[in-house]
Amino acid sequence: MDIKQTDNYDYNAYKVILDKKFNVPEFKKENTAFVISAIYNDHMVLQANVTCRIFGQYSGDSKFVAAVLRHEEGGEVRTFYSENINGEFEIWMSPTGYGGPYTLTIIDEEGCCVVFSDVLFGEVFVMGGQSNMGWSMSQCYDGTVSKLYYQDIIDNSANDNVRYMQVYPNESDVPVEYLSSCITWIAASSKCVVNQCAVPYFFARRLNELYNVPVGVVVACMGATHISTWTIGGRWYNGVVKPVTRMTVRGVCWYQGEGDPENYGQRLAELISMWRSEFENPSLYWAAVQLPRHINWEGYARSREEVKKVADIVDKYTYCVTLDTGLYPEWVAEGDPFNDDGVHPYQKEEIGSRLAEIVAGDFFGAPGVWSSPYMERVCKTENGTVDVTYKNVGEGLVLAGSYGFEVADGDGTYYDATPHLVGKDKIVLSCRATEDIKKVRYGYKNKRGEQVRSCAESVCVYNSKDGRHPAYPGEQFEAECE
Repeated sequence: MDIKQTDNYDYNAYKVILDKKFNVPEFKKENTAFVISAIYNDHMVLQANVTCRIFGQYSGDSKFVAAVLRHEEGGEVRTFYSENINGEFEIWMSPTGYGGPYTLTIIDEEGCCVVFSDVLFGEVFVMGGQSNMGWSMSQCYDGTVSKLYYQDIIDNSANDNVRYMQVYPNESDVPVEYLSSCITWIAASSKCVVNQCAVPYFFARRLNELYNVPVGVVVACMGATHISTWTIGGRWYNGVVKPVTRMTVRGVCWYQGEGDPENYGQRLAELISMWRSEFENPSLYWAAVQLPRHINWEGYARSREEVKKVADIVDKYTYCVTLDTGLYPEWVAEGDPFNDDGVHPYQKEEIGSRLAEIVAGDFFGAPGVWSSPYMERVCKTENGTVDVTYKNVGEGLVLAGSYGFEVADGDGTYYDATPHLVGKDKIVLSCRATEDIKKVRYGYKNKRGEQVRSCAESVCVYNSKDGRHPAYPGEQFEAECE
């Protein structure tokens, strides 16, 4: 597939300086004048097909500095310039297509320079949020901490076109402009992937599979943090996100909100607006995770609705549904010290892959179905049943089991209902406990009181790509009958 952005306006194209300001010296001296943020390193991925920024501090005597971009296998050499203003420079490079490797040299008129090698141009995303975004592959266990859930994937993870960097946790009372240390850019391999954050890895892996282009993820998250710490003057924003806001990136993936559902949608919308302003990109894509299943089903249900609300007030925003994943306390791996209540599910492949797929469908113009079905209308019939009609069904709805639907009577009491698939996009609900059905909800309660083997048994509705096999789980909803 090809990437076809729904909005590819280049806001910074006018800032590119191509006019020759000095003759780039052949002789290159050891760097004594440049201070470059640690976000730039050998093996980095820069955003392709858009004007891209390189910035830093300069203490030398040259009025101008330059960035020289040279493909390591030969071909065109391009040079871009920037004026040294009060010891700062900001070089804007005109769009570069996918691929590499390139050598990028930052140089002054005297030949003092910084050289970065093995640079790729691809899709770059910031991965933000709290502990579930930062949960590592080495913490995804299979029954016991001595066995990893994704060991086979780790063993076969080598891929030079999937690259990763991570900002070290750092609280700060003041905005940090220049990142001084981080987990520097590295390509996927079994040696490094085992310690990488799982959702960012699976996101990058899947996006690379879909488009066969380089993908770079910048992890900037921290566990047990309130959303307010990631907005104007927040200590985690200042120390972790602010240092990367001058990077040129395509978008943000966001996984946060556990235990914080009240008015979360409005607060997230405000955060998105603020980050877009700080990244100087009004079109910055934003893909969020609706929380998976958890023992606190009521709080998580409210949080999912809040994440959904943001779509009504923020453009270029989407979210993925994870209702069929999660972790109940009785399934926590033996020896896991950070999961008493199951707040950190081990199923991270579904999360990262669905984030990549919804980016492909909603932002990159991928044909077909790449996201979950959602309820369009709920209608009571004359014989006491209820019709539920869905949108985004792909090649048709699939029922995997029968649990997840509930109906409420006049006093608001909910009872389990039985679904019957009657068409490509319609399900009929029946309930022996009441015929006075006023409301319907789906995906709220956990399945309890009997043996449960997976969180997928708490839901049953999926769309499909072929009319037979489940693709994406249906969204949670609550609605009054028409």
